Amino acid sequence: MKKRYECILIPLLVTLYCVIGTTVQAQEFKQFINGNGYTQIDTENGISLQWKVDGKNLRIILNAETTGWLAVGFDPSVKMKDANFIIGFIKSGTLYVRDEYGTGPGAHLPDTKIGGREDVSEVSGYEKDGRTEIHFTIPLHSGDAKDKKLIPGQRYLILLAFGTADSFSKVHSIEAESKGYITL
Repeated sequence: MKKRYECILIPLLVTLYCVIGTTVQAQEFKQFINGNGYTQIDTENGISLQWKVDGKNLRIILNAETTGWLAVGFDPSVKMKDANFIIGFIKSGTLYVRDEYGTGPGAHLPDTKIGGREDVSEVSGYEKDGRTEIHFTIPLHSGDAKDKKLIPGQRYLILLAFGTADSFSKVHSIEAESKGYITL
């Protein structure tokens, strides 16, 4: 009888965690224009996001105190579901960046594996003094079903996170994530 309850209880707990999970509350990020003409936010856990609309593109600079991966997700519906993620890291001097899509509340996959395209361009970055900085450009409207259409002046929920590993598959701790609203 005990085994029967375990067979029911364990999947139920896993499902509840994926749906409810540990939740970081969304905040209204304080935005300012920096000296380079980018709009910038700095989170309490040390992530800096800078962006600038440039014609039909959005130029982004992501920086955090880590030598692992960095990520930004735009406009999720529930937790990570439906967000357009850009994830990157530098390993042995080589920059790796990927365009991903939130396939569920706690999951994301590369756009290219689920019928989308890789829509990230003009990538560059570096690691210095324990910090990683990644620069990239995405289209405001790529036409890809796995990317969000972004409209200047609109308010969007964003997810920011970083990890300690140079990997697209390693998770982050709750302390290494931030969630809030920005206006493009």
